[in-house]
Amino acid sequence: ITNAIYYDEEIVGFMMYTKNYEENELYLCRFMIDQKHQGKGYGKGALDKLKEIAMSDENINTIKLSTNPTNENGIRIYEKFGFIDMKYMDEGEEVFVLDLKK
Repeated sequence: ITNAIYYDEEIVGFMMYTKNYEENELYLCRFMIDQKHQGKGYGKGALDKLKEIAMSDENINTIKLSTNPTNENGIRIYEKFGFIDMKYMDEGEEVFVLDLKK
């Protein structure tokens, strides 16, 4: 599923995710905010919306994502949001999980 992230009528980013019911997780495949729109809260707003989507599905218990280990800004945002670094790499990317505590 791909969703554009808008501010008014301007696209400022996008997110792609899939639901993996075998693992009871929503997997955030790609998440990008245009560089000129970073630092304005759009990323947190998009993560809030993604969490709402996951919470509304009784079969989803976690949100999982992976990111380049050099993505310091992204990692800071994910950890501030509550994602936990799982301390392993998947295809060269660091894996993070958010337990929805349902």
